[in-house]
Amino acid sequence: MVSGGLNPAGGFYARLAAHVTNYRQLTTALESPGTRKGPPLYSGGALVAFLWDTKIREATHGQRGVGDLLRALLDNTGNRARPYAWSDIQAALECVAPGDWAEFHRRYPHGTEPLPLTEALTRVGLHMAEGDGGTVRIEPDPAAAESAQALRRAFIDASS
Repeated sequence: MVSGGLNPAGGFYARLAAHVTNYRQLTTALESPGTRKGPPLYSGGALVAFLWDTKIREATHGQRGVGDLLRALLDNTGNRARPYAWSDIQAALECVAPGDWAEFHRRYPHGTEPLPLTEALTRVGLHMAEGDGGTVRIEPDPAAAESAQALRRAFIDASS
């Protein structure tokens, strides 16, 4: 949304913080069956996409991102001619940025470990601050390594 000009970076950080707040209310694995739809689940999905994007950008030195993943997924499914499964997503992830995506899936969306948000934020030169009452704020980390700041710029300016 930011790279497409639909949301300024500050709005993106606020939206990301809201997703963290909502996700923390989720009490089951993201892939668990059931009827617990709504903001916690949707925010968890948005955060998984954010994590994928940061990992892809790190692996490709900012050259590729989640948009490339989605294009590869469309290619793998005949432009949505058939429903996709985790194996299709994994194949698309491997195509875009080889890595241990199966382990990521096992631990987080399929498993019960909390998403590694601090790690992902650090990867792109951001940090999360928590205030009284559980308020979450995401903002650029001025002390971030130059490589992380470069990834953040690639992340924010992907289509510029």
